Amino acid sequence: MIEKWWVFPFIAILGISLLAFIPSPSNTLNPNKYIDSYENIFIKASTIDLYFDDTSDKIFLNDKLFVEEKNDAVYLTAPSQFSISSQSTKIVIGTKNRIQKLRVDGISIKISGIAAITSIIIDGIGINIDSDISCENIDMKGTGITVKGLMDCTTAKINGTSVNLNIAMANNKDMDINCTSINATIKYFEDSPYFKDLRVSGLSGAMSLILPKNDFFKVEKNISKNIAVNTFFY
Repeated sequence: MIEKWWVFPFIAILGISLLAFIPSPSNTLNPNKYIDSYENIFIKASTIDLYFDDTSDKIFLNDKLFVEEKNDAVYLTAPSQFSISSQSTKIVIGTKNRIQKLRVDGISIKISGIAAITSIIIDGIGINIDSDISCENIDMKGTGITVKGLMDCTTAKINGTSVNLNIAMANNKDMDINCTSINATIKYFEDSPYFKDLRVSGLSGAMSLILPKNDFFKVEKNISKNIAVNTFFY
């Protein structure tokens, strides 16, 4: 298992006017019950605080959430009266057993903890992730996206207005970022496969890439020319 690695701190660029309209919840729908976890989990709420617990195989949630169970999937939805600003929905997902698919839809989404999930889709306005995630593919769409931690994933897609990354990448073949502005520090671990594709399309920003000094390791970069790139080797 790859050791958790913290990259250099950076100043987040989240000066996006839309983010000012994300509500600050007055209280929280804290977990007060649990259900067995499922292979496929779908979550929809306005303000979501999601924590991955790699020691558990349960889902902890508030009893006001609508729970719909279908075969190998569970749908967790906040009641309509809590859909705008009054409540923050906190959910703890046990990831002791691998989850096949996780989809999270909301306005303000916060994710932390340790997870092994085959496929992840996150769609929101403000997305803040501080987590160690192992997956085959992850797809994020949002206005302001901040990600910190380890991403052990084969493919990663990030589509946002302001994108801020402070991450270490493992076992990655393909990473595609579309944004208006970016501020990123990305460290690639020396792993297999050695050949990586990194595509970044944006109007402004700066990136620091930290790469292993190895003749066999190569990152094929296709980065917009108006994004400053500094490359370091270790």
